[in-house]
Amino acid sequence: MLGCKTRRGAAATQTVLPFERVLGTSGRSCVDLLTYLQVSKWYIEVSSELNTYQNCAYKINLHIVFVTKHRRQVITVEMLKRMTEIFSRICEGQKSKLLELSGEAEHVHLLVDIAPDVAPSKLVNTLKTISSRLIKKEFATHVNKFYGEPAFWTGSYCVISAGGAPLEALKEYIQQP
Repeated sequence: MLGCKTRRGAAATQTVLPFERVLGTSGRSCVDLLTYLQVSKWYIEVSSELNTYQNCAYKINLHIVFVTKHRRQVITVEMLKRMTEIFSRICEGQKSKLLELSGEAEHVHLLVDIAPDVAPSKLVNTLKTISSRLIKKEFATHVNKFYGEPAFWTGSYCVISAGGAPLEALKEYIQQP
């Protein structure tokens, strides 16, 4: 398994995961969950992928979708390239990281890794506000053909947690005594 070390003791050799020093080993921990998921064939590769912050280990990925106002077909390839730069810069300032961006003429998909103290709604608000302002400014000629109003994105958005084990495997683990 990636990122694992072994700890030798009087009893037996034990696998130590990188996040174990943050979470500890008392009671049921992430180590127990990972072991359960491996045994039950619901393995998730997390050992080298976890981030740490204060007293926790985490991996929080969000799939975010923004749609243009009135679903107008306004986004171009050049805009997508610029949006990647804009969203990356904004995420860095928000304790987050843009992992992937893709889109079509009327919507974009973002995959973002966020810290546990970042509120998804505040991150989305910041991403939409700044990107709308910059895109409308930098691509004014093109965007003004579609919009006379100040908004570029709709007021709504979609956020879905991404990654990890299937819900059924987690439910099974939680129900165990």
